[in-house]
Order: sequence, then structure tokens, then C-alpha cells
Amino acid sequence: MATMLTLTFKYKKKSYTQKFDKVSDDNHAELLSFIENNNLKDILTIIDLGTIAFNNVKERNNISNDITLKNIILNKEKSIETKYNSKLKELETQYNTKIDVQQNKINKLNKIIQQNDELEGEKIKKREFDLNQIYNSKVGILNNNIDNLNTQLEKLEYRNSTLRNQLSEVRDKERKYFHEQLLSIRTDGEKSLNELKNHHEKQLSELKKYTEKEKEILRNEKNELSKQIQEKNSQLNILNNSNRKGKEAEQFLYDEIVQCYPCSSIENSSGKASKGDIILNVDGIPILIESKAYSNNVPTKEVSKFIKDVKHNKDVRGGIFYSLYSGVCNKSNFAVDMIDGKPHVYIHNAAENVKIFTKIAVNIVKQITGQHITLTNPVLDEIKNLNKYVNDTIVKIRNYKKTINNRAKEDETLLQYIIDSQLKKVNQIIGLITENKI
Repeated sequence: MATMLTLTFKYKKKSYTQKFDKVSDDNHAELLSFIENNNLKDILTIIDLGTIAFNNVKERNNISNDITLKNIILNKEKSIETKYNSKLKELETQYNTKIDVQQNKINKLNKIIQQNDELEGEKIKKREFDLNQIYNSKVGILNNNIDNLNTQLEKLEYRNSTLRNQLSEVRDKERKYFHEQLLSIRTDGEKSLNELKNHHEKQLSELKKYTEKEKEILRNEKNELSKQIQEKNSQLNILNNSNRKGKEAEQFLYDEIVQCYPCSSIENSSGKASKGDIILNVDGIPILIESKAYSNNVPTKEVSKFIKDVKHNKDVRGGIFYSLYSGVCNKSNFAVDMIDGKPHVYIHNAAENVKIFTKIAVNIVKQITGQHITLTNPVLDEIKNLNKYVNDTIVKIRNYKKTINNRAKEDETLLQYIIDSQLKKVNQIIGLITENKI
């Protein structure tokens, strides 16, 4: 397929436009390849040489029959050939020079690359060595930590074994003691039975009176124990009853604080706006007290209301926020904050032991207020340590109460067993006496 080709170019400060009709696809592609694969200087040189050659051929055809002219042409051709060869040598020299320059650059780049590779290799080896040193050091530290932990574990296991043995000894002593008591009671019963056999007629009326009296004493003791157990269960129910709300919780807290500070001014301010639930005045320091009986953690809006109340009461110098049966959102247990220079304390699950927690919180407020302490970083650290100590103490108190409750249940079971056994024996003796078998 033939197409038209138009070339526009500048040569020797003149513009030229040349149109070519019926240019084949092969010629079109060859021309484009020639332009793309050569720079401008080479293209101009090739055009100069081609123009000279084309003109020579043209002149040769015009004067092919003129001998003189042929000689001139031959001489001119030789001259042109000499110039052409000279130009080719010059171009070849320039090309070789460029190749040498590029080869030198390549050699320099290869040398730089080799140096960089060697330097990077040294850095990698040094890094590997440093990493191995760090790894070995950390492995050594970890091994030492493991050895220390194993040593501590062995000590703890030994201590645990010792405590187990001590506990076993205590339980054996308790069993032995109760067994001896039971044997003693049984011996006393048998002795009393023999005495009753020998003096049944004389002691019958006294025995009945004594039996009734003992029954009454045992009933009283049983009732007293039942009452104490009910009181303990009632206190435990107060701790576990998440439905204790409103006025009952406020009254419960008020009664506990009155028992804790019988000589201080205590005002029930729950009916007054922005006054909290209680105003406690200890050693001339008014403290605003707010209590909540939520089953879930007290929400932030209640904390914000408490802060607003403390700010509103200018005569108040501190505050205590009780959550009786849960935690407080965004506040740790026994957290201490400042409101306009007034310290306030947050207490979780306060119903577990209101008296102890109240004394701790009041002492914190008194110390900060009385000594004008500001909550700088060292003081905050001390308060965090105090919080940890208080929380550890709370855990110990809970464990101790659990132990006391378990021991109370065991004692109650044992006493009930002793009471039932003695009543059964007394009833058997009375039955025998009644049937005249003794």
C-alpha cells in the first residue's frame, strides 16, 4: 500500500518541505527507522555524503561520453573518495574514542560497585556478628531468669509443702481435740448413766429438772448461735444484694459512718440539692460523701454530678464517692483526684467493709488537706503505691472473712452434732428411766 510522505526540516538556517507521493510501506518504515536510530549529527553527515554521491552519479551519467570530463570526474571522485575515507576514519576515531570513554566509565562503575559490594559485605558480617552477640546475651539473660524462676518455684513449692504439712498438723490436732472431747463427753455420759442406775429413784426428779434446764440452756445456746449466724448471713446479704437501693443504702452508709465516728458532726444531707448524701466533719475538715447502690459500675454522669457538687460547696474541703456494690467507670479503686484543690477519693464495693474503707479514705483527705499536698508526680506515685497496698489489704480481708465464714460453718456443724448427740443421749436416759429399766 502506497502513502504520501511529507518531510519538513531545517538545514543551514533554511527551512525545507518536501512531499513524496506513492511511498511504499516498506520505504516508509525504513525511513522512520533511519530517523529513530540515528542522531541529528549522524543524519546530517549521511545526507552530506549521500548528496555528494548522488550528484557525482548524476554528473557521471551526463558526461559519460566526454573523456576529458571523465578524467576530471575520476580525479574528483578520487578526491571525494579520499575525503570520504578521511571522514569515515574521523568518524571511526570519534566512535572509538566514545567507546573508550564509555568503557572507562563502565570500568569505574564496576570498580565502585565492587567496592560497595565489599563494603556492604563487611557491614553485613559486622551486623551479623553484633546480632549474634546480642542474641547470645539475651539468651544468657533469659536462661538466668529461667534459673532464678526455677529457684523461686522450688522455694515456693517447699514453702507450700511446709504450709500443707502445718495445716495437716493443725487439722489433726483439731480432730484429736474434738475426738477427746467426744470421748470425754461419752465417758461423762456413761458415768452419769451408772450413777443414775444406782440412784434412779432419788435423782429422778432432779434429773428431770436438770434435763429441762440443760435443754433450755442448749436451746438458748442454739438460738444464740442461730441468731449470730443470721446476723452474719444478713451482713453477707448486704454485701451480695445488688438490689439494695436509694434510701436503704444511704441509711446503711449513714449508720456505718456514725459507728465509725461517734464523736464527729455527721449531717444527713440527702434531701438537700447539691449537698451529696452526707456531710462528715472530722477535725474541722468538712467532707462531702456521695453513695451509689448500682449493681453495675457507676456511670460517668454520676461522677460528673459528684464533682459538680464538690465545686458548688465552697465550705467543703474534700469528698468521698462510694460505690457500695460495684466499681466506678474510669476510676480505679481508692483513686485520688483534685477538684479545685480539694482531694476526693473513689471507693469500689464499699459495702464489703464500710468502716475500714471510710477510715482509710478520710485519713487520705485529712493528710492531703492538712499538709497542703499537691498531686505532683512523686505524690501520685505514692498514692498509687497506697492504692496497691489498700487493694492488697482488701483482698486479705476478703480471704480472712471467707476463712472465718468457713470456720463458722464448720463450728456450727460440730456444735449441732454435739447438741444433737447429747440431746439424743439425754432422751434415751429419760426413756429408760420412764420405762423403769434403770
